[in-house]
Amino acid sequence: MSEVTNCRGCDGASFETILDYGDMPLADRLVDPGRPGPEARVPLVLVRCTACSLVQITHRVSAEELFDPAFPYHSRFSASLVASFRAHAAALIEAHSLGSDDLVVDLGSNDGSLLAPFAERGVRVLGIDPAPGPSEHARSIGIETLGEFFSETLAHRLASQGDRARVVLAKNVLAHVADQRSFLRGVRALLTDDGVAVFEFPSVVEMVRRGIIDTVYHEHQCCFSVTALAPMLLDAGLAITHVEMV
Repeated sequence: MSEVTNCRGCDGASFETILDYGDMPLADRLVDPGRPGPEARVPLVLVRCTACSLVQITHRVSAEELFDPAFPYHSRFSASLVASFRAHAAALIEAHSLGSDDLVVDLGSNDGSLLAPFAERGVRVLGIDPAPGPSEHARSIGIETLGEFFSETLAHRLASQGDRARVVLAKNVLAHVADQRSFLRGVRALLTDDGVAVFEFPSVVEMVRRGIIDTVYHEHQCCFSVTALAPMLLDAGLAITHVEMV
């Protein structure tokens, strides 16, 4: 665990506190009541950068601890989520005329549920996800999956091998990343010159409008607005072409 003293978006050092939850346990943990010792708790404080307006938490837990081998989440157990994945895949295939010569890469691909409808239509797919359980399931249904964290280094390695993507997907992933700027540079390196990246993330506007304070937890490093995200994308060589509320 480390304390964040500079903004993840612009490197500024001036924050205003929005909510202080105190010391909180990590989410997605089912702790054995008989286990010795207290459950680990980490400060959970939500702040806003006064320079770029990025909303973020002040303490970072390592990705290895958050997404350990026991990470329990599998996308396929949500029928509504899988249905939305299929609809989105069909729309992207049509909009970009994707075929067998094109590559779609899903960052944080989990159990392959999002990539499966692309593969069924003959589009090349590659998943990247460090969680062993979901990744193993994806491979069992024929979805090629790298069991590691996506990084700028990995993006350049794939690009140097000729694996550049027409579409990079990152649904509910960007908010979980410790170094968003490096992550976005990696996305740009992985894309073909005519490629598109699709990011989905909780909206800070909706969080404020609807009072959704329970989506603040240690996995969510940031809560984005278009205002805060736009300059981060530009710095990485990306530009917003479409925004849609889901």
